[in-house]
Amino acid sequence: MELFRTNEFYIFVSGEYSLWWDRQTGAFIPKTGWDLADADDPICLGLCDGIVGKVEHSSVFDQRLLLIKESLPVGKLHGDNDVYKIKSVVFLPLGPENVDLNLQTCPKHKSYSAKKNTNSLFDIQKNAALTKTWGTLKSAGNTIKTTTQQAAAIATGTPKRRDFKDKERFERQIIEEFYKIFTDTNSFYFSRTTDLTNSLQRWCCLEKQDAIDPKALWKTVEDRFFWNRHMLKDLIELNNPLCDPWILPIIQGYIQIENCRVDLPKEFQSSTGKNYEIFTLCILSRRSRFRAGTRYKRRGVDEDGQCANYVETEQLVAYQNHEVSFVQVRGSVPVYWSQPGYKYRPPPRIDKGEAETKVAFEKHFSHEVQKYGPVCAINLIDQTGKERVIFDAYSNYVLLYNSPFITYVTFDFHEYW
Repeated sequence: MELFRTNEFYIFVSGEYSLWWDRQTGAFIPKTGWDLADADDPICLGLCDGIVGKVEHSSVFDQRLLLIKESLPVGKLHGDNDVYKIKSVVFLPLGPENVDLNLQTCPKHKSYSAKKNTNSLFDIQKNAALTKTWGTLKSAGNTIKTTTQQAAAIATGTPKRRDFKDKERFERQIIEEFYKIFTDTNSFYFSRTTDLTNSLQRWCCLEKQDAIDPKALWKTVEDRFFWNRHMLKDLIELNNPLCDPWILPIIQGYIQIENCRVDLPKEFQSSTGKNYEIFTLCILSRRSRFRAGTRYKRRGVDEDGQCANYVETEQLVAYQNHEVSFVQVRGSVPVYWSQPGYKYRPPPRIDKGEAETKVAFEKHFSHEVQKYGPVCAINLIDQTGKERVIFDAYSNYVLLYNSPFITYVTFDFHEYW
């Protein structure tokens, strides 16, 4: 998509659609592509691959749009649908300041390159005769400026310069962390023409219900795996069909797609003499956006039945017009527990009583059965040592739940080492 800039708006254009972002208020205005003709002297800044969403915090982080700067093709899924991995992102700040985003060059327009105004008074190369005079004027100007700022701060309660520096430092840290998340982990994926959040089974059920709108795929995504949903809430809440092309669901996880060749014995070769067949093998992992966190610091279940670091992994095999899939899920043991402390492998502890835990445990498994049908739950917790308390708790609540749709299996790796 193309990104344009005017004095009042940033304008995204993709085919017959355009999205205008007000540089003063941060409001989104969806329009048609040909409305660009009404823009006042637009400048093309280049190409980007999509909008991740809006990032802001009212007191510490000014409003910005996070854009997909570069993406890499991963392969094709469910037919001829392209899947991409995000390679890099860039922040587009709100406000009147013009920034150079270093986007991909637009082939239709000459991409803008910010140039420094060499005629600015502050860029003049001062000769030796003027140095002393210039220094005196500059010192006096700074003194007046500082005094004025201090007086204004006292009168209006404006934060001190140190507060602004702290905010700037904090903003830089947030920006750096976002860049690291996308560039270092290589774990964010999207597709413009198919739904990566739903398994093949859920997708087929939606097709049977005639619920899928190819122009608004986001409306039928699996909410657990719509990683950037909150960042796009302003667009979603507009409830305008012109917003649909700009709402791009992104998943966090892993996708690998490979075309595999199988050589055929002579008795299975076709009359054309073809001695091999090609099938597609895909592994796709989707990480839930609920209760995500780092290992040891995010454990157990919450009051909604969401367990920490939940991942759905789907293995897909596609041959000609046929597809089959096998789905597994994993997550933290769905009871209230934690591992406080900073030492390596701190001992786990149970955090809440039986009554509260039973409610959360049953919520979790009722969600699982509703989504997947009968579930085979495999407990991989160490049955001895420090983890025994978690193993016992898991087993106890499975027995209390006593569901005919749950098959419970314990598996201790230590028995096979």
